[in-house]
Amino acid sequence: MKSKQRRMDELDMKIQELEQRRQLLRTQCCQELSQLIQQAEADALPKDVLIGAVLYATNQYERRADIVDQWRQEGSSFLRRVGKQKSRTKSTVSKPDSENKSTASETSSNEPARPEASHG
Repeated sequence: MKSKQRRMDELDMKIQELEQRRQLLRTQCCQELSQLIQQAEADALPKDVLIGAVLYATNQYERRADIVDQWRQEGSSFLRRVGKQKSRTKSTVSKPDSENKSTASETSSNEPARPEASHG
């Protein structure tokens, strides 16, 4: 009897651990999406417009491979630019303050590039 109860307790503990892991992954995913929305400057859009665009993309995903392919290309390009900017930021953070100073022209070139709108 004790071995069955012990096994049940172990399974309950494992379920709790998995639930905690799932919640952590969900939180990390939400944080990453929030950062991407901010980096794309989409956080300036009204919420109803943003969710409408997401719903449209979700709806079109299975129906319009041509549009989805275009979105994928633009998204990949954007993520590469964001990745390059992050690596630049990491390298400048580790430098002493005297090396982190940049001119106005350098600063403006490090601003995130907005993806070009595609009309498909």
